Amino acid sequence: MQPTEWILNHNQEQIILQANKLTLFQQCKIIECVGSDNLHYLLFFHKDDFLTVQPLVEFDQASFLGHLEQKGSCIHAPSPLFSLLLPAAIS
Repeated sequence: MQPTEWILNHNQEQIILQANKLTLFQQCKIIECVGSDNLHYLLFFHKDDFLTVQPLVEFDQASFLGHLEQKGSCIHAPSPLFSLLLPAAIS
């Protein structure tokens, strides 16, 4: 497994998530991934601690995700900084 991949266990099946975008906002890291099931997912971290994962959905610009898009700093893969800023592991 590469440092930009995670495994999501869902209903007794494994979905491999490949990270392609990292957004930094305040003390949060949100990682946009593409799963082996061809769906897009968001991984949420606070100070490198894993919070949750959810499928990517359309969102209102006034929501937290809207603020991320407007005010957050985005880094796309492949970038030398991308893998350095990713959290090491999800426990």
